[in-house]
Amino acid sequence: MLCSEQAYKGSMPPPRWSCEVHLDLVRHIYFSTMPMREVASTRLMRSNKYLRLRNKIVHSESWKVDPLCWDQRNVRQSTVLASFEATIPFAIRPKSKLVPTFASPLSSVRYSIKVELRFSEVAHAPLAVEVPLQVYYRRGEDETLDSPRDSISTSADAFDSALPPSYYL
Repeated sequence: MLCSEQAYKGSMPPPRWSCEVHLDLVRHIYFSTMPMREVASTRLMRSNKYLRLRNKIVHSESWKVDPLCWDQRNVRQSTVLASFEATIPFAIRPKSKLVPTFASPLSSVRYSIKVELRFSEVAHAPLAVEVPLQVYYRRGEDETLDSPRDSISTSADAFDSALPPSYYL
């Protein structure tokens, strides 16, 4: 959601701006040769010499929004500023399937969406925001479990089996 405030002079038209939107879907793969005791992060990389990060843009697209549709917010007559909002909805449809977000003692996969906006009527650096994204897999109704191993186990035994052999410790 974007906001614009202008000096209020009775009935005022919204801004007539258009913008270019650039979107990147980024996969962050953290991997380590030693088990991680915390959730992998760039902060943890500073103190853990065994932890590495690989970023990859898995989907990218750009489009122009012209004109950008603005809605005036509720403004009281005593206000000296008129306030307008614009919303840019979008859907992400990567060409390939994504590995769901996960974390284990030796690796984790996370995603984020980077969005950059450039307004053609205003000279400025692009407005940029990066938002974390949770990717999950939803089993279809026609998909069934073939064996108990297909289910997700939260037992301590399952977690211990994911740890590396003891000679790494």
